[in-house]
Amino acid sequence: MRRPSVSAGSGCWTLRKQQFDSRWRYAGNLTDVIVRLACAISLLNALAGPAPAADMSSVIALPDAPFVIPCVVSFAGQSNVTTELYNNARQGANLTETMLKPCNVQGATFGKLTQGQVKGQVLAQPLYIRDVNVDGFGRKNLVVVATAANIVYAFDANDLNTPLFQTNLAPTPQNSDPDPIEVDPNNHNSLTPVCAETYPPYIGVTSTPVIDAATGTVFVVSFNPRRARHELHALNLQHKFASGSPVTIVPILPPGQSEDVWSKSHRNRPGLLLSQGIIYTAFGSFICDHPQPYAGWVLGYRANDLTRVAQWETPDPGPLGSSGIWQSGRGLVASDDGDIYLMTGNDNNFDATLKDHTNEVDCYNDPRLDCFHGPRLANSFVKLSPGLGLVGSFTPKNTSHLSMGDTDLGSSGPILLPGGRLVGGGKQGRVYVIDPSTMRSLQNHFEAVGDGLQGFQAFTNTYHNDPAQPSCIRSVDPDNFCRQFPVPTRDLLNGTDCPFPGGNCFLPTSCYQHCQPYGPNIHAGFVYWQPAPDWGLLYSMPEKDYVKAFRYDLTTKGIKETPFATSQLRAPDGMPGGALSISANGRQDGILWVSMPNNNRNATSGVHRGSLVALDATDLHHLWEDPCIWYFAKFNPPTVADGRVFLATFAEPDPRLAQKPGENCSADDPPDPDFNHPDPQLKTSVGTAWIIEYGLK
Repeated sequence: MRRPSVSAGSGCWTLRKQQFDSRWRYAGNLTDVIVRLACAISLLNALAGPAPAADMSSVIALPDAPFVIPCVVSFAGQSNVTTELYNNARQGANLTETMLKPCNVQGATFGKLTQGQVKGQVLAQPLYIRDVNVDGFGRKNLVVVATAANIVYAFDANDLNTPLFQTNLAPTPQNSDPDPIEVDPNNHNSLTPVCAETYPPYIGVTSTPVIDAATGTVFVVSFNPRRARHELHALNLQHKFASGSPVTIVPILPPGQSEDVWSKSHRNRPGLLLSQGIIYTAFGSFICDHPQPYAGWVLGYRANDLTRVAQWETPDPGPLGSSGIWQSGRGLVASDDGDIYLMTGNDNNFDATLKDHTNEVDCYNDPRLDCFHGPRLANSFVKLSPGLGLVGSFTPKNTSHLSMGDTDLGSSGPILLPGGRLVGGGKQGRVYVIDPSTMRSLQNHFEAVGDGLQGFQAFTNTYHNDPAQPSCIRSVDPDNFCRQFPVPTRDLLNGTDCPFPGGNCFLPTSCYQHCQPYGPNIHAGFVYWQPAPDWGLLYSMPEKDYVKAFRYDLTTKGIKETPFATSQLRAPDGMPGGALSISANGRQDGILWVSMPNNNRNATSGVHRGSLVALDATDLHHLWEDPCIWYFAKFNPPTVADGRVFLATFAEPDPRLAQKPGENCSADDPPDPDFNHPDPQLKTSVGTAWIIEYGLK
């Protein structure tokens, strides 16, 4: 005799025909037991009649007739998301997500719920804080969004249609501004242009704020375009962003150095860090890699009164700038004992005589880095004490190559793993495993190129990885295969770059260090999930390669260099790859959420359609996708909390070109931005972006 029976696995239900002796199966914790019992009651009720409305769904599928039975279950004890990538280790995982599971993140049960408008680009990750008693509104779960128009919004997490409240931190650029700070692509030596990858060309809030959940305070850094100063604000959530006067962010400078020049040369891009009662802010170049007097700076402010208590600058930045801290927006890392970790960018201070090919080769082979007039902690992992004293650092041996090729290590930021390993990688696509106690690189694969390469090549340019194709490099000198073609065209002093390899041609991995467009640049970096007691998985999606998971062994504290899993999801042949988040219920029900661009154009400038994709974190198979996001927000990971996924978008400032998320999915992307557009209304427009909310239907 055969009869239908129910089996339980990972919190989802499957009704199927089995033998009479089939039985309940359980694998999970006490919370899962309660969930399964509640779902069983709902299942029996559903078989007897219509299912009640619910906020959580589980899938029940017959082999020939799939259908959905909702379970009415609510949970307490969910996590807040108060900092960039969820915690100070920047592991990118919400491990208390009990509602979203691989079996219910499917087309029939999961999708878009609401979306809310905001003014200006959203470079900051949306934050989420539960159960705030807001004046006039009562207790609310809040989504906090900061934009480049210097506006901070608070939305009810259950309804993004209209913000509950908002505040303007500083003036939003207007037509009446006498001298708005704009891109001037023909004036690389001016102190006023914005990095040309900033679109539209205005700076407001460009780092992810941090929330002190104990006090209900949002700390956020804005850039005031009228004063040309960065300002640190403390906003009270209970009182609808009430705040005192902001603090102007400037370091103590040596005699003769100008606060005005410092403020116009530096930009706060990495997410803010709250550690041991101190708010840490980090700065890099205001104008990308164009020569200017910038350095990498970290400044610490006491959270309870915003008094500056510490500062650190990368040593000897030189007249043309060096070692900025931008990390594609990833926040500074802090360990439990308060030590701080970061990664720096390249050095602009090589000698102008490098335009001569012979001198370039000499520079490359000079281990003393004479071409750069001394090491400056460019392209380095850096460890600082809580008081911002330099504790240690690691600089790859090929740092001069990385600087001249604009293949800087600091295009991403580090992640701190359990067991004490610091991991990161940059535009070369190589991954470095660092022992934080010694700041030594542990997994090195020296290759017969130049003076050797450290770390291991985790990613490749899969669009140019077939050795059967002709070489992308038209070199006539086999001894300088990579160098002779790309390096002489790299001239930071004149703002030029080496050409992008087009067509079907082959680039060996040893060439990635010599030119930014060659390699699988890592930008948004790694996230981490631990599905087992003794091992975990590191995930990343760089440019030009597939989403990959690497196994990290907590016993040996090493990374297996062959990928544990590789997705069929590949990043386009252009910047910047995907930004990732993990949701899981402890060690089960892991989902990898990927925000990525849809085409091969440079999505670090301008606006482009994107996708939100969900992958099963155990093996990276595809679960669900929204392929019509107008517009992809570079480097910005999805925020997952309480069964919802919140995704930021970018804004198209030209209303004639703007699209809404989910509409006109077959439309072409807007043309690349015209920073010299004759219409003054468009030159000063910041546009409308969206925050999209997804969840169980």
